[in-house]
Amino acid sequence: MVSTLLVFAVMFVSATIASPTAAAKPEIVWDGRIPKTFDVKSFDDPALSPFNVDWNHGKNQTWSEIIKFPRVPQALIRRLTPALQLDRKSAKPWAVILTDSSIFIPGDESTRQGGFRRSEVMPSINNGSDATVQGTTTLHFSVMKDASRPLNGTHMYHVTFLETADYASHIWTLNTGTAYGTDAAGRDAKALRLESGTTGGVPAQLLFQTEFRAGVWHNFAVQVDFEENALAAWYSAGNNPLKQVVKRRENDATGKGQYHIGLIKHPTGDTSNVVKQGYQPSGINEGIIFGGVFMEGGNKVTTK
Repeated sequence: MVSTLLVFAVMFVSATIASPTAAAKPEIVWDGRIPKTFDVKSFDDPALSPFNVDWNHGKNQTWSEIIKFPRVPQALIRRLTPALQLDRKSAKPWAVILTDSSIFIPGDESTRQGGFRRSEVMPSINNGSDATVQGTTTLHFSVMKDASRPLNGTHMYHVTFLETADYASHIWTLNTGTAYGTDAAGRDAKALRLESGTTGGVPAQLLFQTEFRAGVWHNFAVQVDFEENALAAWYSAGNNPLKQVVKRRENDATGKGQYHIGLIKHPTGDTSNVVKQGYQPSGINEGIIFGGVFMEGGNKVTTK
């Protein structure tokens, strides 16, 4: 398994870098691409999984019960941006699932997060002050709708986000579904929405959005400069090269923190304390598919 991961690292140096000279080689800070040799039990093994094996999922759940390998047609796997997936013969997509059991309890029963349903993996090295949140880093990831486990558009979902180390706010968030105070039937409920941070009590701002079309890979690269407190982002659909959609802007990153990749489903109804109360239906079977997840270091961004 170690040799497989080393192959990924070696192969990655051939990817093209977006720069005037395109000469520099990218630095992989952390690699979350999943080899075809993985089975779901590998996600429970800290010696094998690129993700934290304990967080964040329902009490008494394991990742091998939550993560699935969906039946993605080969044509769609071939359309996953090559720079993001690289060796498509050696890597495979994976899905994160929500069920009625996806209730996170980080401590004793008093910490039960009954308002949420959540399943998010976190990079194994990411402890709030590690290399993923030092200098300038870029998280690459591709997402696709899971046709067999559709999301409920009347709820809001966090798909991927960077949470501050004190758990009090976000540095950036990718959402979908219905945001609070908006129309559940509205166009925005069917979009992927990248939002700025909420540190220091500052409300999040919409930075970029795109229709969350089915049967299409949506490829993102979100860059954070932790020294200069700045953010930039790139996006593409299918196998198109990434294009910058958010120019470098001020964004408070002093909280550093941890990356979450998966789903948090927010409740509807009473939203005065969304963590612990609000309405969630029963019989939940929802999911989202990921591929090409890795962390790139430095100022340059792999785009094609």
